[in-house]
Amino acid sequence: MVIKSAGGWGETENNLVLEGWLGDRIVCRRKVGESRYAAGITARADDSVLYADGDTYDATRITVKAVDNMGNLLPFTQECVEIQLDGPARLLGPARFPLTGGISSFWIRTVGKTGTVRIGVLGVESKAECTVDVK
Repeated sequence: MVIKSAGGWGETENNLVLEGWLGDRIVCRRKVGESRYAAGITARADDSVLYADGDTYDATRITVKAVDNMGNLLPFTQECVEIQLDGPARLLGPARFPLTGGISSFWIRTVGKTGTVRIGVLGVESKAECTVDVK
């Protein structure tokens, strides 16, 4: 059954979509296959909104991943990335670091002002961006 669904050895594209079902709905999906290649990096913040009120600060983690064209993590990548911030936030930690195992995270914090923070992640051959609103 898998050979029929996924193709055969030596075909130009031998890809497979795996789906997990719970009752009558799909709860997870993963694509795997032979036609995968390094597609770039992604950046995703844990929180889309931070708050600048009070005497303290708010913070969130941003996770950076090296991914293939199917969205899967590339665990053997050690690419270095550089973080660039534009807006009312400050980076906590170094601005340059490797993606050990294809993934790493960093933190940003508010600085008492409101606005939109644009987080740029520059890799060797690719880049990613995400935004966080500060209210």
